[in-house]
Amino acid sequence: MVRAGPSSRPDARVVTPGYDRLQRSDEVRAVLRRGRRRVCDVSVVHVLERGDTDPGRLAVVASKRVGNAVQRNRAKRVLREVARVVGVAAGTDVALVARAGAAGVSTPAARAMIEHLYDGPLGTMSSLRR
Repeated sequence: MVRAGPSSRPDARVVTPGYDRLQRSDEVRAVLRRGRRRVCDVSVVHVLERGDTDPGRLAVVASKRVGNAVQRNRAKRVLREVARVVGVAAGTDVALVARAGAAGVSTPAARAMIEHLYDGPLGTMSSLRR
């Protein structure tokens, strides 16, 4: 029996261009605790400026308050797509926390709601709308 080695397998981790992921829970907690918040109907956007020029990092969070597993995953998919299209500013950590009802919102509607908060990429503090 021949087993395929790790080099023969395609890379399972897909990295979306434009931003990296916040991967450790302590990094996400720091953004949630110390970051600046903006609220819209579908999510709460937490932004923490790092002060460097590295690509922005993103975390998408959906608690059980959003709904069952299918609804939580749909809400996270929608928010990740919005972040991919809108972008994440360099030098920032962004956490998108899905709100209840986020799973029932279409991607274009969620994008419009989140873009209403910012003129540019997510996390650009100078582009915050007042």
